[in-house]
Amino acid sequence: MPFASSRPKSEEKQAKHEARLAQALALDRANRTLVHDGYLTFPRCKSEKKHRTTVATTKTIWSGTEWIHDGSLPEALKEARVLPNAPFKVLDAPGLRDDYYCSIMAYSPTCNTLAVGLGGLLYGWSETTGVTLLNAGIEDSSWLTSVAFSSNEGGKSILAYGRSNGHLGLLSLFDSMLPRLEARHPHPISCLSWRPVTTDRRSLSPSNPGGAAVNAEDLIVGGENGDIYYYSVEWPGSWEVARDGWPGSMTLLARIKVHTQQICGLAWSPNGNQFATGGNDNLCCLFDVDRILKPGSKDDNVLGEASPTSHTRRPEASISASELPDVLRGSANVDIYSPTVSTLSPLSPALNAIPMGSPWNGWSPVTSPSAHISPSFPSQPIIAAANVLASPFMSPIKTYGEPAASQIWNHLAAVKAIAFCPWRPQLIATGGGSNDKMIHFFHTTSGAAVATISVSAQVTSLIWSVNKREIAATFGYAQPDHAIRIAVFSWPDCKMVGSVKWDGEHRALFAVSYPGGPIGVSHSSLSSFTDSATRDTTPADGDGTESARANVAERPRAKSNTSVEGCLIVASSDKSVKFHEVWGTGRGKTITGTGPGILGGSDIIEMAEGIDKEGDIIR
Repeated sequence: MPFASSRPKSEEKQAKHEARLAQALALDRANRTLVHDGYLTFPRCKSEKKHRTTVATTKTIWSGTEWIHDGSLPEALKEARVLPNAPFKVLDAPGLRDDYYCSIMAYSPTCNTLAVGLGGLLYGWSETTGVTLLNAGIEDSSWLTSVAFSSNEGGKSILAYGRSNGHLGLLSLFDSMLPRLEARHPHPISCLSWRPVTTDRRSLSPSNPGGAAVNAEDLIVGGENGDIYYYSVEWPGSWEVARDGWPGSMTLLARIKVHTQQICGLAWSPNGNQFATGGNDNLCCLFDVDRILKPGSKDDNVLGEASPTSHTRRPEASISASELPDVLRGSANVDIYSPTVSTLSPLSPALNAIPMGSPWNGWSPVTSPSAHISPSFPSQPIIAAANVLASPFMSPIKTYGEPAASQIWNHLAAVKAIAFCPWRPQLIATGGGSNDKMIHFFHTTSGAAVATISVSAQVTSLIWSVNKREIAATFGYAQPDHAIRIAVFSWPDCKMVGSVKWDGEHRALFAVSYPGGPIGVSHSSLSSFTDSATRDTTPADGDGTESARANVAERPRAKSNTSVEGCLIVASSDKSVKFHEVWGTGRGKTITGTGPGILGGSDIIEMAEGIDKEGDIIR
């Protein structure tokens, strides 16, 4: 006997006998009730009551130390949600790459526009204006690898797009059709993500020598070599650019070298305090922003300040402060990680080079003065520009290694799908690739794994519901083969409550949430990105500025009731973009992210997060 017992053996035997009877009769010993249902007792009743709702009886369970009941009252079992397999809208997308590593869709609620990268062409789509060609790129063999919109809080709809040749471009759908800021990275860009909140930082505008605080946007850029770049973007309004002649700036704040292979996924916590990175090296890493951006030079997490004499493993060239234009001279010995960079300035003399009749909105490209490289890298010319710089108000750029990560989670395959829970930021979901085929749930504070769902498929995206305790997932290659390409799982019981099946072998490559819905839209609706691109980009008047802005961006407007949950926009390997309703039109139950079981049922984790558990009834 592991524990001493003061009861006589006869009473022990009696207690065991009662326990066996209770288990056999499904007697709830905690509530001292016996649930009787003739439908369950007499099988012949099944043929007469096929549509009767099954009642889940509460059972008494031995927890190892005491008998407990798994529910206070019987509850009706909820049937799986029936989701339409057919999308309510389909956009033909010729040129869409069948590539797991590309994230070529982004939606902005600020301008109600969907951005899609099709090969080397960047398109925009909205319900009212249709399709617009946003950027035609250059005549080379590069393609778009990732697109992302800036935060809703900032309200500027800055669209960042990365290409396979390392080109990074930034444009706003509210002020121009041309990229305002551009930079070239030493390796192909694979992933982009904006911080969901703005940050107050001192302005770098030459017309603001005092450095008054402005709302800056933060952008993280993932490279094919595994490096992550952290930028601060200052984006003045169009009227400020016209007044001052300064288009804004991209300030490189930090570089992170944790992953050894391509960055596949990036995600931010809802409050912007943390971000997670997924790589082709089967790792998902969590970072605290304050830890990355904190001032000071003495830090165990820093591999070294980015300077010509302090390198860890980088083949790129470096530039000293004396070789940079004056506007670049901030802290001494700063690297500029952009082989080529250009800015756009308003009303410049280069306007004369624009052919007559071409659409123009007041912007023209201007190449900035060049800087010489260090002698050890003579084969890599670098052009530095005034829009990618080291801030004079900040410490030198630091390069961070593995110790900078708050958590590192191993997977069995590449990690592309990452999503923080919107109503419980300490909960994060990740999805593994073909050799993993699972959805993992982690507690960000402790790093503990709280749940895992085996989906037998490559997980390509994860999207939490904002009003229900549910998460939607899209799937690529399935093994063993199955037709489900979209599934909705409840949390925390991790049961599939709805699914969407596709015919054929096409896979879901990537998905984003969409606040619209199928109200008044035919399921046979079909639009083409290429067919209407020429029509939408032709200016209707004068210089085309206002016309272009009207065609590209759509100011926020009232949506249907579906906006409570929204839908999913899914990029498919059959070169189409599909709109699927997965959350339904009902408002559902309002959630707060509290209550027992919300973090996987761990009493220790929930206690640490301040989630109280209702105590047992004392009789």
